[in-house]
Amino acid sequence: MVEKELTSVYPSPIPLLRAQIIEMSLPQKPKWDRLSEEQRHRLQDQLISFYEEERDEQIGVIAAGQLIDFFLQGMGSELYDQGVKDAQVVMKKRMEDLDFDLDDLMNA
Repeated sequence: MVEKELTSVYPSPIPLLRAQIIEMSLPQKPKWDRLSEEQRHRLQDQLISFYEEERDEQIGVIAAGQLIDFFLQGMGSELYDQGVKDAQVVMKKRMEDLDFDLDDLMNA
């Protein structure tokens, strides 16, 4: 009876521990890799096609993946940061426009 009451108040930690172990055992994406699996597969296909059509060379999925990783690791963070900066400029401009419009409404 006491054991049943304790488990209803304090649930078993076993499922949580299992989930944490499974999560830890899954391969983690590097910080610089922000591509979804769909984007990665599409880019791999494009690289394989490019090498076949433009260079008359055949590369496989592994080589295409390594090329993607090489470029993402080298430039991915910089491109991402530039995208954020560009978005900030656009948002600041929109906020200025909104502020101007609100001032017009108040003075009308």
